[in-house]
Amino acid sequence: TPPDIIEKVSSEIATLLKSPDVQKKLEALGATPVGSTPEEFGNYVNDELKRWEKLIKPMNISLD
Repeated sequence: TPPDIIEKVSSEIATLLKSPDVQKKLEALGATPVGSTPEEFGNYVNDELKRWEKLIKPMNISLD
């Protein structure tokens, strides 16, 4: 995805997350609204993949 598109989407999402209505709806779903940069989100996803891989691989868990 081109960087300008990523920045635009990130900016729009950050604006939405500041909305009290959106915050209430997310919290009602059990989610905690957190704004971050695309880089921070990418790092979070990579960290989670590494974290869960440590559990999944030894247990031979697969999607099939």
